[in-house]
Amino acid sequence: MTNAWHYFNTKLPKYFQQGGDGSDYQDDIKTVITQLAQLTAWTWTSLLTENGREKREQEQKLKEYYSTLLQDLAMKTTVFEHYDGIRKDKVRQESEKLKSLFLGQSVSGIDQFMTLDRVLGNLSHKRFVFTEKQDFTKKFVFLAKIGISGGTMIDPWEDAQDDAPADDLDRFLLYLCVAPRPALSEYTITESQLLDWAINGGDQGQYIPPAFLPLGAS
Repeated sequence: MTNAWHYFNTKLPKYFQQGGDGSDYQDDIKTVITQLAQLTAWTWTSLLTENGREKREQEQKLKEYYSTLLQDLAMKTTVFEHYDGIRKDKVRQESEKLKSLFLGQSVSGIDQFMTLDRVLGNLSHKRFVFTEKQDFTKKFVFLAKIGISGGTMIDPWEDAQDDAPADDLDRFLLYLCVAPRPALSEYTITESQLLDWAINGGDQGQYIPPAFLPLGAS
């Protein structure tokens, strides 16, 4: 039976489906969807997870860097879509910056200890899947689109497996949804609800606004 949630679902590439080479990553994909949504909520609030002025200043810098990077990547995604070499190893600079951030690498101007993995650990006491499982993360070219329809995962080699990159490096295109923050109110979502989602990720049954979904998967 069709329902509203189907609008946000995206069928995973065969590689990640049951019986595919990457089927072991199914739970990781589900987890990272929640974690990316938690980071969205974190960027939409004044929430900082660190104690002490210097650490909080570094976290604020990371929050601003991450938000700006996603917005820049979204603006340049159209270039990716019309770039004939998308199947080659060379990718745009912003995509590599985002991948580096997900892998837990240091950012110029921000203390080395301050990473998205650390933020998620402070929020939920869990490791960031993209940082913990780096072989998984390196399979993706990260792109972004502004909207609220959820993201998409694409395998350009789904019908040409023999031509896929060795070790599946940069094989899959992962479009992240960059949603504009809704106006906070009791009729949309409140600051308190955002904070609950950022910290708990829905573990306590909190409502998840569809705009939080960075990637749809079924």
